[in-house]
Amino acid sequence: IRERLENEWGRPLDVLLEEAVPVEGEPEELEKELEEIVSALERIGPVNMLAVEEHEEESARLEFLTEQRSDLVEARDDLRSAIREINKTATELFAETFENIRESFRTTFLRLFEGGEADLWLMDPDDPLESPIEIHASPRGKKTQRIDLLSGGERALTSLSLLFGIYLVKPSPFCVFDEV
Repeated sequence: IRERLENEWGRPLDVLLEEAVPVEGEPEELEKELEEIVSALERIGPVNMLAVEEHEEESARLEFLTEQRSDLVEARDDLRSAIREINKTATELFAETFENIRESFRTTFLRLFEGGEADLWLMDPDDPLESPIEIHASPRGKKTQRIDLLSGGERALTSLSLLFGIYLVKPSPFCVFDEV
């Protein structure tokens, strides 16, 4: 019995006896209480002896994943900030270049048509980077209209005016025209 108790409790029998607390009460009542305790333990089921280790492993994993999530959120916020800055810079550069091309287009149009008016408009000035651009022109003696309503020759000269206007602002080493 001694050996079995020491193996089961993992300590010497003398130590177990020193720690034992005498129980007071009637043997029948104590027996009934013991049965209730045993029954409650059986309902709980077997104890997972590795639960503490598993908890530590899962806690470490949770901490690692929390740090990873935090890093990802920070990286996402940094990217959004960089995109906002890039969009701001691109919008400013586009607006400046658009205005320069617009003026150059007007001047070139006046020369090619020997009079008249032309203009470039952003269809959505609130979002210039995504906005379509509309070309309006009125050769001398005609009313202002969109480029698609002009005659073939007027459309060709208006298009050339725009291309020359662009090249005056942003020169290119060469340009090839076909069927102009």
